[in-house]
Amino acid sequence: MNRRDALLVPLALVAAWRPYAALAQTRPERSARIGVLFGSAMIASLLSPLRAALRDLGWIEGRNIIIDQRVAGQAAELAGLATELVRLDPDLIVVANLEAIAMLQATRTIPTVIAGALDPVGARVAQSLAHQRL
Repeated sequence: MNRRDALLVPLALVAAWRPYAALAQTRPERSARIGVLFGSAMIASLLSPLRAALRDLGWIEGRNIIIDQRVAGQAAELAGLATELVRLDPDLIVVANLEAIAMLQATRTIPTVIAGALDPVGARVAQSLAHQRL
């Protein structure tokens, strides 16, 4: 093998590898999924600040995050909507005060954030402020 052949082999390997490296860089990542459950449209207005905060942190809806929102018209709908969100297998669930009870009945394994919780311990959705059950 002469010197020219010795240089061509590594160059050929690099040239052959480049398309695969480009594909690996452009492959989309898995989007994070957040489930949101609110008991009224008025409380659902809290979702705008959540979206803005996520956007500031680099989480762009439709690009790398999916937000599944459910709004119950009546309290009787909460249990069904909570179960529906759990079936979507989100990475995180955001609820307001009363919705936390319905979510607790639907899942105890998906991390849940209670937005605007007045007294999660008194409502029996958390054992203590330091030791959450949800």
